Amino acid sequence: MAHFAAHSNKGPLRETNQDACCVEVAQTRFGEVVMAVVCDGVGGLSQGELASSCVARRFARWFERDLPPLIDGMRSSFEPKAVEDAWKALLGSINRALYAYGVRSGGLLGTTVTAALSCDGDYVVGHVGDCRLYRVNDRGVRQITTDQTLVARQVANGILTPGEARTHPRRNVILQAVGASPSLYPLFYRGRCDANDLFVLCSDGAYRKAKESDLGSVFGNGTQSSSKLGRACRALIARDLSRGETDNLTVACFGGGLLSHERSTTQSTHTIVAGG
Repeated sequence: MAHFAAHSNKGPLRETNQDACCVEVAQTRFGEVVMAVVCDGVGGLSQGELASSCVARRFARWFERDLPPLIDGMRSSFEPKAVEDAWKALLGSINRALYAYGVRSGGLLGTTVTAALSCDGDYVVGHVGDCRLYRVNDRGVRQITTDQTLVARQVANGILTPGEARTHPRRNVILQAVGASPSLYPLFYRGRCDANDLFVLCSDGAYRKAKESDLGSVFGNGTQSSSKLGRACRALIARDLSRGETDNLTVACFGGGLLSHERSTTQSTHTIVAGG
């Protein structure tokens, strides 16, 4: 059985919460499928909360409406490439709609997004911007996604060190956001799950003041119940706030049951949390 949780906090200074997230769980003929999405509206653009909530809700609708027939069309096993292709089309459609709305309303809007789905021992990740996905297990904490930011590119090119990037004055400059431009080039990741994997998604406010060791200490206790994961999400956010974080903070996570093969009809339960 999958365990999952999500929590969001507006932070001490912001008037609105421009983060949004959703967590979805369903039973399929390939076992349990879990999806979590975290979005962070771009603060420098107008209506970031509208963009983030739109993306989270469109992913939730895709899970409930489009995923069941997609799985029915798969052959003998879950096909992660089919999800990646569907998300590529979904993100393109959302991007065009948000960009067109911004043009009509006379102001740009955009959001970053990281979405992760796991079924039958496989995971798929779609990523735009600087939210993050971490994989936590008994071997430690590993960041799966790559930030689409100016400083991350400069680190990759050897211009900055990781330490310099953390304090660089342009560390918040992102290179892509859904809805901010006519074209979008999301990143995708696929892999196999281990039995004790926990996937943790964070908006930038939830990881900026945190170290990977913080995620390990808060979440790294093996398979947990949803209630314990909820307390862990709140504990990580409280730790960030105590260190002076002022941005919106959102954490979503899921684990357990990722390798199951229970057979039943697809029935979805979902939680949409915070923001937008």
